Amino acid sequence: MAYDLEEQEKIASLKAWWERYGNAVTTLVFGVAVAVAGYNLYQWYHGKQVAAAGAAYEELTKAIAAKDLARVKEFSGILIEKNSGTAYAQMGAMLAAKANLEGGDAKTAKAQLRWTADHAVDPEYRALASLRLSGVLLDEGSYDEAIKEVASSVAADQSPPLQAAFADRRGDIFAAQNKAAEAEREYRGALTLLENSGETRAYANVVRLKLDALAATPAPAVASAAPSDAKKP
Repeated sequence: MAYDLEEQEKIASLKAWWERYGNAVTTLVFGVAVAVAGYNLYQWYHGKQVAAAGAAYEELTKAIAAKDLARVKEFSGILIEKNSGTAYAQMGAMLAAKANLEGGDAKTAKAQLRWTADHAVDPEYRALASLRLSGVLLDEGSYDEAIKEVASSVAADQSPPLQAAFADRRGDIFAAQNKAAEAEREYRGALTLLENSGETRAYANVVRLKLDALAATPAPAVASAAPSDAKKP
């Protein structure tokens, strides 16, 4: 096919442009195609993973209702090991920890709470898991570990009620150690946070009851500086 002079000039310009920019355009188009394909693959995989996590979570709740701790351990393990990036994992680990604790398996409960505190998708779940773990440690009498747990989990961006819950827990730990002044300080701090956050009175009243109980508790006897068998002058 014969081309006139103008058409030949256009074709020559197009060839020159393609020789200069053709590789870049091809690379760009290929990159976009790969990105789209990758996104679609991720969406497919993520959807499949969420569906699998949802199924495992449903089986976990059934096992908890049946108080079948072996199956609770099985399905919570599936959620943690294979679906850790989903919300089902954090929810399942918290439920499983509660079930194991009620079933007398504190060791497994602590491990599940530890995982949630370290790896949960949502910061609120990490904080709540740490709070519950500190409660288990408190009940065991592991006061140093408990106070370390709550100290390492407090963050400035937490909601006032959550900060109050941590202060309340610190008060419980200090009270258990007969550290009345420290316990009172924490309880009053929790009370201030609850009152300033506009929370309902129920939780604040619980903290007030703890303060009252603390005030009514006799101070521990202080040992005499002199030995009991010291001779009187």
